[in-house]
Amino acid sequence: MDYKILNDLIENVDKYKAHRKPKNEKEKDGEQIYETLLEHTRRTERCFNEFWKAKKCDDILDRFCDVLWQNKVIKKKDVEESKIILKEMIEAIPIFHDLGKINPNFQIEKMENKEIIKDKNFTGTEHSFISAILYLSYFRNKVIKKIKGRKIKGLLKEFILYHAYIIERHHSGINKINDFIGKINFKVNNNSEQVIKDLPISKLIEAITKSKIYLNDLSLEEGDTDIIIASFEDTKFINKNGKQRNREQGIYICIYIRWLYSLLVASDYYATSEFMNNGSFNEVEDLNNVQDWINIYENTGLMESIRKYQNEIYPMSIENLNKATNINILRSEIFCEAEEQIKNNYQENIFYLEAPTGSGKSNTAMNLSFKLMSLNKDLCKIFWIYPFNTLVEQNLDTLENIFGKKENIISKIAVINSLTPIKLKHVDCKGNIISENDEADENSEKSVYRQSLLDRQFLNYPMILSTHISLFNTIFGESQQNLFGFYQLINSVIVLDEIQSYKNSIWTEIICFLKPLAKLFNMKIIIMSATLPNLDRLSQGQSDAIFLLKDSNKFFKTDCFKNRVQLNYDLLDNQSDDKFVQLKEHLKQYLDKDKKILIEFIKKRTANDFWMNLVEDEYFVEKI
Repeated sequence: MDYKILNDLIENVDKYKAHRKPKNEKEKDGEQIYETLLEHTRRTERCFNEFWKAKKCDDILDRFCDVLWQNKVIKKKDVEESKIILKEMIEAIPIFHDLGKINPNFQIEKMENKEIIKDKNFTGTEHSFISAILYLSYFRNKVIKKIKGRKIKGLLKEFILYHAYIIERHHSGINKINDFIGKINFKVNNNSEQVIKDLPISKLIEAITKSKIYLNDLSLEEGDTDIIIASFEDTKFINKNGKQRNREQGIYICIYIRWLYSLLVASDYYATSEFMNNGSFNEVEDLNNVQDWINIYENTGLMESIRKYQNEIYPMSIENLNKATNINILRSEIFCEAEEQIKNNYQENIFYLEAPTGSGKSNTAMNLSFKLMSLNKDLCKIFWIYPFNTLVEQNLDTLENIFGKKENIISKIAVINSLTPIKLKHVDCKGNIISENDEADENSEKSVYRQSLLDRQFLNYPMILSTHISLFNTIFGESQQNLFGFYQLINSVIVLDEIQSYKNSIWTEIICFLKPLAKLFNMKIIIMSATLPNLDRLSQGQSDAIFLLKDSNKFFKTDCFKNRVQLNYDLLDNQSDDKFVQLKEHLKQYLDKDKKILIEFIKKRTANDFWMNLVEDEYFVEKI
């Protein structure tokens, strides 16, 4: 199926418009340029197919069907045939997504289309819901009426509803799927939703039929839309016979819906931007040249030192490890053991790295990310996720030190958080110009900014540094904005640092969702912390994760780490009323010893007050 099918579905489809814009930007009310419905559908379909191909979505669909249809009662032949039809149904999502714009009221009021005549049977300018109804009807006829196999009908029926739901919600967020089911319920009662203002579903179908706009057989019957009653947010899916899917399958269906929703929204946005901004579709930015990154990384002094240790000493005996006084020895041991485990288990999806604070976890994770990508050629994106923006900045500095001189690499690293401006193509992660462009005119500058906004919204960067909040909004959020970049998680390496900063009470939900997501999307997730709980127990028996250190306690117990921090309570024993004076006297003992000093306050105001006190003191002005 392709967009040209609209010629067979819609009477005089060329007269329907999808978008309009002023011919002259400075004359908003002047002559308008129109994009036809057919043109927009073609663009959206092309973007959807490009995303599908770039992200190897056929593999995801295969894995999804294997999980959902693994019942021994289902014949392999039926599964394969169902998979072919399901793929066709998915390909139709971008084709049908704006079909509801044939609504005469939308054309007259939104598009100011003078070729369209007012139709009193239609109320309101809604189009997404009409698109969903047309999709439901088309595939009801195709699947329920034309397919002979009863088993195949049973496998596919619910997906018609899921896809229609995605189409209906593509201009808003994902909410309770029951709300959508209520809107398409033929039974009119006090609890039923009104479809378009005061137009029930049956009258809507009657209006479309009478208008003769839609040329295909438009028929839905009571019971056809009652495919499931579902509590979407609880990942419970129950068919009309009362049979409930298990929790794991419910999670997979949630992921499936979020995945296709994200692909449709991204495709629609990019297609619309092409017309509205005279742009062109940018290919997905992925990390396809990881070896270039690895070569630079391996040539750093730190890596040369670790490789020398790895070749000449590793592994060190427990007895010698306990005697080690150089912390770099323990860091190298952790690095080498974790790398060894990754090489042996790279086909797994979830990895735990539990190691002491200061043991070089960040550098180890960088190496593990690159190692996974070199072992699995499908992996094409890296997310490094931290609990706080300060850690994002700290690790960004590390990347700048390693890759800062390579424009082709540093330009592909982006920080996504509430503090960092939108990344432009010609600047680095901190906003510094890294290449001199030819002098640009106003239009080309606008194009750069528009494309940069799209890249930011849809996480279109090979390497992203961000926070837990940003990532978990993408994974679990319901708003359209949250789900913009959900499809970008496919074939990615995600490093989750300091996971213990999240409440224990939600660890179960996090790991129970991450494991199916990682399996379906071919994601490699490295979870790091100095204090990891046994997340496998919390996941209620799902597939085991890999611990990258077989016995992390041996590192915690070494004197080098165990005695690394020494506590001193002298300041608490001092009865001085002026704590700032007391603290400054303490600082004077260490300022001349060429040591870095970190002072931590509970409140920001106290920290600011102390800083102002220091800069007003002549002794400290020269020291800070």
